[in-house]
Amino acid sequence: MNQVTKKMLLRSIKYSISRYLAIFAIVALGVGFFSGLKISKKVMVDAADTYFKKQEMFDFLLISTTGFTPDESAELDGLPDIRWAEESISLDALGIINQKASPYIWLSLPEKINLPTATQGRLPQTEGECLVDDDFFSAEDIGKPLSVSSFNTQDVLSGFSQTDYTIVGIGNSPLYISGDRGSTALGNGILHGFVYILPKCFASPVFSGVYLRLKETDDLYSEAYEQRIEKQRDKIAEAARTLVLARYEATSHDTRKEDQPQVYLFTRKENIGYGRYENDTEIVAGIANVFPVFFFLVAILVCVTTMSRMVDEERTQMGVMQAMGYSTSSIAMKYVLYAGSAALLGWFFGFFGGIWLIPQIIWVAYGITYHFSELSYGVDWPLALLTLAISLLSSVGAAEYSCHHELQLPPARLLRPRVPQEGKRILPEKIKFIWKRLTFLQKVSVRNVARYKKRMFMMVLGISGCTALLVAGFGIRDAVVQLVDHQYDDVLKYDMEVGFNTPMDSNAAVKFMEKNGLEDEHCLFAYSGGVEIPLRKRSLSATVIAPATTEIKSFFHLHRGEEELTFPAKGEALINIKLSQKAGVGTGSFLVVENSKGTRVKLRVSGVFDNYVDHYLFVSPQTYLDSFGHAQIKTAYIHTEGTVTALMEYPKVSFVTVKADIRNRIENSMKSINAIVVLIVVCAAALAFIVLYNLTNINITERLREIATIKVLGFYAKEAASYVLRENILLTIIGAAVGLFLGKGLHALVVNMIVVDYMFFSTNITMWSFLLAAALTFVFTFVVNLVMLSKLDKIHMAESLKTVE
Repeated sequence: MNQVTKKMLLRSIKYSISRYLAIFAIVALGVGFFSGLKISKKVMVDAADTYFKKQEMFDFLLISTTGFTPDESAELDGLPDIRWAEESISLDALGIINQKASPYIWLSLPEKINLPTATQGRLPQTEGECLVDDDFFSAEDIGKPLSVSSFNTQDVLSGFSQTDYTIVGIGNSPLYISGDRGSTALGNGILHGFVYILPKCFASPVFSGVYLRLKETDDLYSEAYEQRIEKQRDKIAEAARTLVLARYEATSHDTRKEDQPQVYLFTRKENIGYGRYENDTEIVAGIANVFPVFFFLVAILVCVTTMSRMVDEERTQMGVMQAMGYSTSSIAMKYVLYAGSAALLGWFFGFFGGIWLIPQIIWVAYGITYHFSELSYGVDWPLALLTLAISLLSSVGAAEYSCHHELQLPPARLLRPRVPQEGKRILPEKIKFIWKRLTFLQKVSVRNVARYKKRMFMMVLGISGCTALLVAGFGIRDAVVQLVDHQYDDVLKYDMEVGFNTPMDSNAAVKFMEKNGLEDEHCLFAYSGGVEIPLRKRSLSATVIAPATTEIKSFFHLHRGEEELTFPAKGEALINIKLSQKAGVGTGSFLVVENSKGTRVKLRVSGVFDNYVDHYLFVSPQTYLDSFGHAQIKTAYIHTEGTVTALMEYPKVSFVTVKADIRNRIENSMKSINAIVVLIVVCAAALAFIVLYNLTNINITERLREIATIKVLGFYAKEAASYVLRENILLTIIGAAVGLFLGKGLHALVVNMIVVDYMFFSTNITMWSFLLAAALTFVFTFVVNLVMLSKLDKIHMAESLKTVE
């Protein structure tokens, strides 16, 4: 680069600093948003993967109805692909601290698998010490006594070898990475945290379960990890069944098949926190698959427009340099370096700032629910090179292309101003009843908008892109709100779900209702159970419900849009929409269902109903009996203002689930998405402002002689501003209108990209979201117009009207 080119480059940057900074800001914002959202899922998954590996989170959990002995655990530890097997004991029991009793899950302190971490204090070392949950306890509780309440049943009390403990630390556990600790049959039905004590503090001769850790594991939530788990699942389950059955046959004279012990195998996916974290990362990934790409495209479009307009403006200067003997490459070098330096600086600050800041913002939001680890940052070099290449291509490429196009002309043509576009009649002129009502200046504005089609197209496209981003951002918020409201206000109508430990015949049902002051219309008894829906590579868990009566509308509102669905006939089932999509079946198709004993049946799908959380199948009692060979009423859905404690007093009640509690859990888990929505809206707003400012600035710069002319003609400052800025308002109206339609499509695309097995997000956007997106677009236009007033006032009439000759 010679001295003249260097001097002209610095001079161009100095005298068009606003344009230079606009390119820098657009590239930085586009690259930062794109890179930050794209890398967020990976950063979140890596943080969890590091934590789970460090704490040795289990791969399998085995639970038996007769427990496991130390010898059986040792046998499992010796399986070929097992790294470790460690037995565990857990009990739900009321604990007393500060004279207040609450239900906790008491766990044996592990040595190898699912290692808890003491965030303050230390781990238990003797039998009288315990580590408690840092979500429910504070540092002030260290040193306080915590005892097993005497109000527990005798069966619970007999499970402990001692009941008095001293809190020596608070901490967290890989088993509970979210705030949800699960439900219990004690107290109000919700566990208030975990308590770790030494294994010898339990009096049970057998263990509740055995945790297994594989020798080789792949990255968290990866397809390879899922395949490895599926490969080992059946082998481990069969080995455990063999061990437990051998002990049963050696110690029991009753070998009837129905009385044999059952062995259940669980994976990480059944862990509430693990599964929910996967769902949350998939939501982030779904948003990142569409939003930043669209965002980046808008930024690139404006960057290309800016550089092509700059070259077009300085064609006279290019002609002078060409006439003086400068080569085409040296003339183009100034514009290439101008665009390249702005884009390179924008890429550097945008990329490295984005991959740090955006994941951090998202992590802070999800820290409300998860706070088990710190983020570990790394540079995704392929992503860095991709964004750098696109940034340079859109800026330098546009500058080089425009220069090459202009410099093909001889100097004499470059030294003359471009021939003005030919005036012609426009469409609004032919609509007489509208055209004749416009004032002269309004007609001029409409003509200018229609006359310069390239300018109009770029402005409309830029504004509509920003409006679409705002609509889609607000639409995601609507989808989250609608998910909770529709599920727990529209679909599920009952207040509580009650589980019974023994079958409920008609007499027992009547006694239960009388005991709790319930009428027939307040209580729906049902046959229910968990089933698996086999898919090609995996399976989905679902709840099958067979109500004792077909009159269920006051408990479950089964509908598809406005259409009410009829109760299924024998051999048929109603399924929810997400299950229909995941299984690839619809009305009239057959769905394969497998129960816990491995029995598979085919049910004809009679209809698909709206549902937003979890999977459900509704069948008739006869279908349930024919399919699974047993039908016992062990569930009731009730309308009541009573308390969980009152219901739990009935001897046959095993658990009570309060719908409001589940709703609160879902709402809390969805709150984190609000931060992502705010991030999208703020970035879209910043992009909209930069786009409007940049395009308006270009518009004014291109028309300096025209604006100076109307000033000389005697237009007041307000009239001159109105002459130019009225076009902004008109183009904003058009752009916002187009953006509302684009936003609807963009939102639907984003929602469809969010792959969450147990949640269905609606694509409906509320009218308020459309209005708010349009209103913000007009606010940005108004602010830009105010900023540009000073630039219009500073236009020097004499200088601007000088001829180029």
